[in-house]
Amino acid sequence: VESPSSLLLPLFPAFKPSGQSLEALKTTSFAGRNQIVSFEDHHLESMRRVRLFVDGAHTAESMQTTADWFSQEVQLSRSTDEDKKIVVFIFSCTHDRNPETLLRPVVDLHLRSSPGLFQHVIISPVSLDATDSASSKQVAWAESWSSLLTTSSSSLSSSVDPLVVRSVSESLEKVQEIAAQNPTKDID
Repeated sequence: VESPSSLLLPLFPAFKPSGQSLEALKTTSFAGRNQIVSFEDHHLESMRRVRLFVDGAHTAESMQTTADWFSQEVQLSRSTDEDKKIVVFIFSCTHDRNPETLLRPVVDLHLRSSPGLFQHVIISPVSLDATDSASSKQVAWAESWSSLLTTSSSSLSSSVDPLVVRSVSESLEKVQEIAAQNPTKDID
């Protein structure tokens, strides 16, 4: 007796992309995956020193890949004078995902640098418009960040208290404030 899957094989042959298709796939990029957004032409001078590293990672594996990518990018862009850079981490999450699972690779990345890679951590919802208050999810994510730092490191110098905001717009306003308060530093 033939199995049902063997009966389907002739109907659904393996897909073999052409050389042209393979080349197109190699050069394809997706907005929000390993994307760097710069503001060189921004009307505010302070924002011209800001670069956002954007990735829509939503699984533990993709967060690890994102942390690895960001680590490489930061290593490549580090100036010889590390005092000239401020690194801000903005975290947002949709659906009912485990924030500790998603944040673990980023906390590990933070702790691999001394005194810690991020000088600021911002926890934001995905909405552009501000809500009346931070949701319980954002508060839980912030608590997860703090808990992971506490359980992963005994060093107070690695500690960064997360700021919970009400929207993506407010996150960017905070980044602009940080840039304005630090006129000689680049913001990543």
